[in-house]
Amino acid sequence: MKEHPRNKSDEQLKFIADQFHPEEFMMVMRFGAMPQDVADKSIALFAREVLPAVHTVPAVGYAVDS
Repeated sequence: MKEHPRNKSDEQLKFIADQFHPEEFMMVMRFGAMPQDVADKSIALFAREVLPAVHTVPAVGYAVDS
């Protein structure tokens, strides 16, 4: 197994996709008693820093039988 990259979101997401071939990613932006304003900042940071990297991960298509 390759060493896990720890520096860039796009490299981390590509690493996960290459190693595990996930069909979807689930992001949790709020934990426990986290105040709403902190959760909002977390969501904004995700949208700014991580979401663009998500769009670089190739989509996996599956044939659907009719």
